[in-house]
Amino acid sequence: MDFLESLSQILEQVGDTMTDISSKFAKGSEEFVQVTKIKMKISKTKDEIEYYLRDLGNIYYKQVKAIENDNGEDVVSLIEKIDACYEEIDKLKIELDFINKIRRDEELQFSLEDSLGTDTRDEISPPETEFVPKDSGDFIECPECGHLNSKELAICTSCGAEI
Repeated sequence: MDFLESLSQILEQVGDTMTDISSKFAKGSEEFVQVTKIKMKISKTKDEIEYYLRDLGNIYYKQVKAIENDNGEDVVSLIEKIDACYEEIDKLKIELDFINKIRRDEELQFSLEDSLGTDTRDEISPPETEFVPKDSGDFIECPECGHLNSKELAICTSCGAEI
């Protein structure tokens, strides 16, 4: 085998490896976007619940003060809306758990370490088992839940809050 054939084989292997890495990176990016969207929907739905609870509290307050006594239908309507929001949050959390389970299963099946000999996880935030100091230059602590996130993110990958 001459030098050009060897070089051609090496370049072909590098090309295959790069294609594989690119497809896995693209899939990871899609999953991250999907997870972020779900977390944002959960946050939005929780805000909606707070809105309804505030209205419910106002109606109850008025009833107690005997200002308005005919809000029975309004109260029932708000309770139904709040219940629907809680159901939506439960569905979104199930969807999020499903995505996380699929990702964990795939990480067990596919390991780039086998093909490259290195750990090439595309980490957005540090693994929970790894200690990363709070003042790490690559990560920032979420003000809501304390989760460490990449400084490049605007939204916490754990709770969906703005960073």
